[in-house]
Amino acid sequence: MRYVDVSADARSRYSPRLILALSAALLAVAAGCEAPSETPAPQSAPVTVEPTAPVEEGCSEAFSRTLSPKRIDGGKHLYFESADLAFLLDPSVRLQSLDLALTLRGDRKKDKADPALALNGIEAYGADQFPFYKVNRYDPATDASQCEFKLHKLRLNGADPLDWMMAKILKNKGEVKISLHGKSVNILAASVTVTGRDVDQCGPAPSPTPTSTTPPPPVPVAPKTFISAVEPSASPASSTSIQFTLGSDQLGVSYECVLDNGAPSPCTSPQIYSNLANGSHSFSVKATNSAGLSDTVGAAYAWVIDSVAPSVELLNAAVLPSVSASSSIALVFAAVDASATTFSCSLDGGPAIACESPAAYTGLGEGAHSIAVSAVDAAGNVSSAPATFSWSIDQTAPEARITSVVPAEPVTRSVAATFSFSANESASFECSVDGGSFRECASPYALPDVLDGSHGFQVRAIDVAGNLGAVATYYWTVDTVAPVL
Repeated sequence: MRYVDVSADARSRYSPRLILALSAALLAVAAGCEAPSETPAPQSAPVTVEPTAPVEEGCSEAFSRTLSPKRIDGGKHLYFESADLAFLLDPSVRLQSLDLALTLRGDRKKDKADPALALNGIEAYGADQFPFYKVNRYDPATDASQCEFKLHKLRLNGADPLDWMMAKILKNKGEVKISLHGKSVNILAASVTVTGRDVDQCGPAPSPTPTSTTPPPPVPVAPKTFISAVEPSASPASSTSIQFTLGSDQLGVSYECVLDNGAPSPCTSPQIYSNLANGSHSFSVKATNSAGLSDTVGAAYAWVIDSVAPSVELLNAAVLPSVSASSSIALVFAAVDASATTFSCSLDGGPAIACESPAAYTGLGEGAHSIAVSAVDAAGNVSSAPATFSWSIDQTAPEARITSVVPAEPVTRSVAATFSFSANESASFECSVDGGSFRECASPYALPDVLDGSHGFQVRAIDVAGNLGAVATYYWTVDTVAPVL
């Protein structure tokens, strides 16, 4: 008989269950070595031993990365380098958090609604009602808010995690674009911080116990459908055409598309629609695999087309002078189209720059001036005909002159006097007699009853711009007393 030594070293490699099984097997062998009886002992069933695989502690490594977008387009769209996101395709990476830090223009704490986030044109939603967006603080000095999105708490197409969809886009050699939509959203800076663990050093997972039977083929499952890109991705959009790039988690699928709740029809990627009308639109798509199983949820997208250019109304043009002595002006305006979000102003045919109402200008020189105001709506439409206001600045005072006096003699016995006067430009006049107050007057100006003595007449002009000219003066004496001999 051969004996097997179940030593301490051996026992350390096997579980108690294994040792009991081996002991039973040895007893069975020992019984077989005794003299055979008349009736052979029944054969035992073979024992299958499944040793427990040891658990390796501390094999994973924590990591944290901060990624910056390669560009920010229009203050709403963030584009990322594919190489920076390659870790999403690494099977040894286990993500724990995916946080998007944003610096947004303005005080976002005053917003009544959170901005919407979309990945390549697909709007994301919070998972399980978890909060995924918050405004951390507002800095009045820079008029900017620090905000944060918990991207790992967002879902696309109803259930797909955001990082899963990003990985799909990378596999399809696409470009990852994160967009923010909302009233007056303007992204000044952004970064994505990723935390997780790398389990590459943990080795492969233990293999299941080999069996002699061939595993059954996998049960076919329905594919998942997603929209990997939409162009244009903004809503509202000024374009009457749109293009959808479609995708699925399975190969060899076919697609069925629905536009604006119409009848489903076969479609391919990219799916393009043209000559669409202004207003709200919707699109949905479902994938079907070779086994005939269809996605019951599918992917959907909704958007608004607005191709109508907004117009601008000047609110205070009627009360502004056409000729002014002031070197400053303030123009008040508003958009007739309620969706207009920004304005641009051009002074004297110069370049159009962003402006707000009232648009104030100072330090302007004499001469003719004009201001043209255009509006830009949320879809990007620009006013086809800007609202304009033209005026002139005149800061030169007019010149008044006395052209005739009746009687013309500086010493006269006449108690009546008539003065004629004019100015070198269109103007009104004010007159004063013997140092009295200036009052509005017109040429000719008559004095019917002047007393004996010395007198003075003064006249000054006021032009259309309100400039007050210098005083023109005439002195004379009335003497009606005969001399004494």
